[in-house]
Amino acid sequence: MKIWWQSFIDSQTSEAYIARLTTYLNTIASPGTTVEVHGITPPDRGFSRLSEFRCAISAINNGIEAAERGYDAVVMGHFQDPGLYELKSAVAIPVIGTGEVIRSGGRFVKNTTGYDLTQLLIGSEGTLGLVTEATLRLHPRLAHTASILAPFASIDEVAQVVPRIVVSGVAPMILEYIDRDTMKGLLRTSDPTLTARSSRSGTL
Repeated sequence: MKIWWQSFIDSQTSEAYIARLTTYLNTIASPGTTVEVHGITPPDRGFSRLSEFRCAISAINNGIEAAERGYDAVVMGHFQDPGLYELKSAVAIPVIGTGEVIRSGGRFVKNTTGYDLTQLLIGSEGTLGLVTEATLRLHPRLAHTASILAPFASIDEVAQVVPRIVVSGVAPMILEYIDRDTMKGLLRTSDPTLTARSSRSGTL
């Protein structure tokens, strides 16, 4: 496989950088894959709409040339990816942005602080990033399920019990603390199949 890497710097004035980048890319490339770095003249020196438009025109023309010369793919070596989508529609070979590999999620028991990046990427349906690897946790189908209401006299007791439940190997679908006043309201407005004894603190 032969890849055309479209850089947005001048090949002559930045010859040393082009050489180092070429060496690095071919070092990390898979066996049988070669990467050739190509620049543009004049290089991209400004962050403006006009500059990006000019770079996009150069990138599109170079990408078409790469397809005509038999390259197998084109990579846009710029974080703005100028001309990326237009070039994709112009050639039959793959055209991709450089992007960066990130990992989200992990072995979390509960994650309710900050942004949930994993769910954000899933919900974006490919518009924010491409999922190349997914690690799933499989749970066996349980033969029986049960709902439990457990009253506690104090919040301290709840704080002691929750970690013990987590490390016990039992994986509850939900573990929710309900204070006494909220529980009274639920009992008044609904007809639960389970009843809880009154306590000074609340129910888990």
